[in-house]
Amino acid sequence: METDALSQVVAQTRGQTGGAGVQVSLEASLGKIAKQLAWQNQRVLERNRAIHDIPIPAVQFPLVGGNTTVPPNAVLLGPEDGQVWDVRRLAVAGLTGTQVVSLYAEVNNPAAGNPQNFLWTFSAPGTSPGPSWNPSGGLLMHSPAQLLLVGTGLTVAPILAGMAIQVMEPYLADYLM
Repeated sequence: METDALSQVVAQTRGQTGGAGVQVSLEASLGKIAKQLAWQNQRVLERNRAIHDIPIPAVQFPLVGGNTTVPPNAVLLGPEDGQVWDVRRLAVAGLTGTQVVSLYAEVNNPAAGNPQNFLWTFSAPGTSPGPSWNPSGGLLMHSPAQLLLVGTGLTVAPILAGMAIQVMEPYLADYLM
């Protein structure tokens, strides 16, 4: 499309006065504009591939003595190297009665549930705050952070799942703008 417009402008200027120098200058300027537009189009395509929604897969947290432990597939609960997650929704299944689990974003010691990394408390359906959470404005997670559920006195192993926007780190500024 840009090359068609460029050809039309060049064809129109060929019959006008102003000399060959003006025509060459115009053709060079239009060529630069066409290259810039092609570069911008390529950048938009790359950005669209680098930013997309993903499901956070359902991961069950095993119980030992009624307490949650780190699941063997905990790596699924955080972004890979070079990626950032903007977590949009999380839900927990398996809670009954007055049972609650706390959510943490852990980096160094995923089994600890460090107070400074506390995010939210989930409870059984029909109780407050309930079994789902939609972080207001999202929850940005960089690798190697992982989501962790901590609960005690549980009778059923809780399952955590959700949705996030995954962003390649070089495109994070584009995404946040």
